[in-house]
Order: sequence, then structure tokens, then C-alpha cells
Amino acid sequence: MRDSQIKKDLRKMAERLTVLGYAEFYNCFFPLDNSPLRWKLARKAVTPELGSVIDLFLLGEAVPFSVLDGELADIVRRLEPYGLFMLDQEECVRTSGFVLHPVLGLWLFYEIPNPKISLYFGMDSFALLTHQSPKRGAKCLDLCSGPGVQALYAARAGEMVTSVEINPVAADLAHVNAMINDLDDVMDIRNGNLYAAVDKMRFDHVLANPPLLPFPEEIPYAFVGHGGNDGLKVTWRILEGLNEHLTKDGFAQIIGVGLGHKGSSCFAPRMEKLAAEYKLDILVNIVNCFSIVRGADYFNGLAQTSHEYCGMPVEQIADAMERCFTVQNASEFIVFYLQARLGTGKFMVQNLSGMGNTSLWYL
Repeated sequence: MRDSQIKKDLRKMAERLTVLGYAEFYNCFFPLDNSPLRWKLARKAVTPELGSVIDLFLLGEAVPFSVLDGELADIVRRLEPYGLFMLDQEECVRTSGFVLHPVLGLWLFYEIPNPKISLYFGMDSFALLTHQSPKRGAKCLDLCSGPGVQALYAARAGEMVTSVEINPVAADLAHVNAMINDLDDVMDIRNGNLYAAVDKMRFDHVLANPPLLPFPEEIPYAFVGHGGNDGLKVTWRILEGLNEHLTKDGFAQIIGVGLGHKGSSCFAPRMEKLAAEYKLDILVNIVNCFSIVRGADYFNGLAQTSHEYCGMPVEQIADAMERCFTVQNASEFIVFYLQARLGTGKFMVQNLSGMGNTSLWYL
């Protein structure tokens, strides 16, 4: 099947899901609190026809073709040979490990959340999405693009987008997402390692949602989240290349989590030096600080998810985390948004946290 036929069927599938009420159902939920338990509870209140769609596309369950809407079932059968769906001998179908979500009017396939996820969309993805400042006609570079939600949003707003993702499977899925949103003709999706994929091209707008969780370098963790000892392993590389890839009036938007102590960021001194060296004007807005001392909720959660990923004993992981954070004099995770432009090397941090935030990414 050529891309043109796949695209046609994907577009028809999105249209049919909208008619069936799937997008309307999903958009009733708060986007920064995606909870499968709440989806399952609400699913009990819908019609049987919509319920089967929710089971297939939102909950990742196997569904008999006999209970699916006929037009939708025909489209799914046509798409099955090409990797998005799996059929079994009992005439049931399930997705190939994907969910399909409407996100601000876009359709996005990504991997069903699990400890070893590699095709990722999460709360940080949505948070950066809502911070975007696209400009029609601008040249945009989306780094660490994953399934491509940042690139899709920028392209729909009229930017000419180059999407770069190191995972070839994620890059392929981004192409599928471009087709279902009818944006494949205006997006250049590349499989590569950051700026190496774009040579000496310059851009008016650079976006990045890199792996961002501070975590001991030597301990295994999901690739999409492991940000190295300080959480900024990839972010430093992105910042160091901006002066060679931003246009004169261009700007970058990056989301991140760094380390800190008593509301003061550990990364500020290095970032201030980097700004001066590369003549970047950098503004960091801190929106949350939360404890990562041993026994704190986020500390325990991070250790547990690493255990689920690699199988190492939780206590061994916790020991490594405690050493890693202690040597950096860190007791907190610092959640921030960063904007950078070519300039004179000014660096500014605005700590907006301390307002009793209940949301990780917002005040």
C-alpha cells in the first residue's frame, strides 16, 4: 500500500472516530491528568458502539470486529497489514501497542504507557505544546521529536517543520501521525541525532522536549526519560548548538527538569557561563520545586519505575540515586521552561514556584 492509500484510510478513520464521538469523549478529561482508571469508569456510561471504540483506541484492549462500527471495521482491516493493528483467529482486533488520542485538534498515535516506553507522549509533551509560539512561514526545528506532537502543532500553525528523532521507530510513527493529520506534505521527518541530522541549516524556531529526568548515569531507565545525572545531558548539547542553528531573530523553547536545593537551581552557574560563551540570551522560568530526598514521593516513584524497567532491586537503585543527588548538593527537582535567543549572553532565572502548586508543569 502506498502512502497515498494509507493516508486516505487514516484520514477516513479520524473522521469516523469524530462522528462516533470518540474525540468528544476523550476531550472531556483534563489533559494534564490522564488516568486510565478514570477513562474506564467513564466508559461505563457511554453507548455500546462508542464503548468498543474506547476499548480499542484508548484502553488498548482486544475488540471483536462484530461489535465495531461497520465503516470503522473496514478501515481497520485495510490498515492491519501495515503495523498499526493486530488481528487474531477469533476475529478480534487490537492496536499494535498504540493508543490514538485527539490532542488540541490533532490526532496522535503513541505507545500505551508502560515502564519501557519508547514512543512517548506525556504531561510534559502537552505542557510544551501549550507554550509554543509558532509563526506562519517560519522555519521550525523540533528536536527529540518522538511521535511528533510538537512538530504537528507547529506545522498546522503554518511553520515549515523539520522533525528530528533518534529512534527510527518513533520517526516512522511520526510519519503516520503526519499523514492522519494531513500534514505530511509540509513536514520533513528525519531519523538522526540532534543537529547532525540538519547539517548547517538555520531555523527561526527550535523546539525540544528532551529526556529530562535527573537520574544516575549508571542505572538503566527508559530512554525517553533518562536525562543523565543532572537531567540536562541532552539539553546542554541542544543549547551549545543553538548559535549555529538559530536565525538572527530566531528563538528556542525547551522544557526541562534540573536539580536544586532550597529553591535555588544547581544548573544556573553552568547555564550562565554557556549563555556568555555562545552569546545566547536565556530566560528560565521555574514553575515547580519538589523534594527528591530519600523517602519523598517523587524519589520513591522514580526508583520504582526504574525497577520496573530494568529489574534491579529498588534499594540498590535508591542508593545510587541518593549518592547521585548528594554529590550535586541537590535536594529538589526544579521544573522549568527555557527560552533562548541569539544576543549578548544575558542569563535570567525567574522562580515562580512556591505557590502551593498542585500541577507539576503549571502554577
